[in-house]
Amino acid sequence: MPIQNLTEQDKSSSQKLKIILALAIPAIIENLLQTLVGFVDTLFVTKLGINEVAAVGVVNAILAVYIAIFMALGIGTSSLIARNIGAGDIWRLFIGIFEICMNDKKASEATSVYRVFFSLKAEDNY
Repeated sequence: MPIQNLTEQDKSSSQKLKIILALAIPAIIENLLQTLVGFVDTLFVTKLGINEVAAVGVVNAILAVYIAIFMALGIGTSSLIARNIGAGDIWRLFIGIFEICMNDKKASEATSVYRVFFSLKAEDNY
């Protein structure tokens, strides 16, 4: 479904809905597939035991937090890049990409606290 350049007055409600759905459906499918991966992981681990199923459940919850954080960073990145490319400001684009990389690094460091905490808890149980 091609998205055409129409002015705001030319777009009817149904055309706006088609454009929004064309942009939203891939994200919806991605989220469904990510949920399916967690479900299949749990399904395979059920053969091992209850403790293993509980561990996969905890990991899937932590993974959901990671996905939310980095998806938000990705959306922000896309909008900043698109805005700077549209404005023709290549220098600001490179500065923005550097800032985004630094923010990704900070988010990764912040989420590593979860990993350390849960790995220490796992070592205590064994």
